[in-house]
Amino acid sequence: MKLLSPIALVLLANNAHAGDFVSDGFGLVPATAISEQRAAWAGLIVRPDGEIQQPPEDAETVLIFVGPKSLVAGVDDGHAVTLNFDRHGNFVADDLPVDFRLGPQRVTDPETRYGIGDVLFRPDPSAGVFLTGATIQERQSARATYRVTADLESIKLQNQPVEGQLSFETFATLSTAPLTDKFGNVANDGVSAKMTITHGDGAFTVLTPVVSDGSAQSKLLTRDIPDGGAMTTTLGLVASAATDLPVQPLGDLVPAELRLWAIPEIEAVAFRAGPILTDAGHLLNDGASVKVTVQGASGASATADGWLLDGTFQTFLTLDPKDGPFEVEFSTPLGTYHKRQSLRAAPGGMALEGAE
Repeated sequence: MKLLSPIALVLLANNAHAGDFVSDGFGLVPATAISEQRAAWAGLIVRPDGEIQQPPEDAETVLIFVGPKSLVAGVDDGHAVTLNFDRHGNFVADDLPVDFRLGPQRVTDPETRYGIGDVLFRPDPSAGVFLTGATIQERQSARATYRVTADLESIKLQNQPVEGQLSFETFATLSTAPLTDKFGNVANDGVSAKMTITHGDGAFTVLTPVVSDGSAQSKLLTRDIPDGGAMTTTLGLVASAATDLPVQPLGDLVPAELRLWAIPEIEAVAFRAGPILTDAGHLLNDGASVKVTVQGASGASATADGWLLDGTFQTFLTLDPKDGPFEVEFSTPLGTYHKRQSLRAAPGGMALEGAE
């Protein structure tokens, strides 16, 4: 087996020229190996005879940012920031004054630090959209915008009173008074509110209007709320006092047609009432409770309870058809009808809908 002989490594040292280096976040780079653009980067430069700090040039590009984009009048402070670069992309030097234009305000005392200028500001308490910009070393930024909105928590929320009584089976418009904050700013369109109507039986109705033209409005179909209710509106954390919503009682448009006819096969009398219309021109709702009592000339009587279907009620009573004329008492949510009625011809069909 052959043994490898040790090899001596001889390093020949010649005089070498130590060049300039540029330091950045990626390490040290020989100045001869970088591009012309990179050579213009500001920062620390290492030379054989020492280190120097390459200063940036004057500002060339000014970028401005303002936030939050929506500020509550009299409550929120805004923050405006500029990023300031020279023509090579270096951040500008420290201690350069920045002139901020913030809507109607002008702030000139901020100075740059690490190439950044910033200022906290309290906008004027007037709602609207405002322009902002900044200038440094005679270089101006593009414009930016910020918005000031009404202070919803300072609004004295009130409901518009209802004129007269609400009519059944119609659409009623419920509205708040104009929504203005303590500075006179109007709430923005699209802000959501909530209207809660509490009824006498403990049930409640909830409406979700949005602000339009300075007030919150909603439509209410006045159906199945015979006792009306009390309405409270909430906007954010603010609630209004309760407003009464009186509802006009239902009335009939015309007296309901009542008809009696004989069923001789079973010695009974059939009864039919309807159509029953409200004073709004609609059929009284299905399921409305009704009751009829019919008394013959002999004093014999019969009673039936039921409910409406398609505005009518139909049933039969165990009365002698020959015991007429008959006294009829028919009760609905609209009122009670009294009528002396003789037998008439039977209408087409004899379906006993609605009978209990």
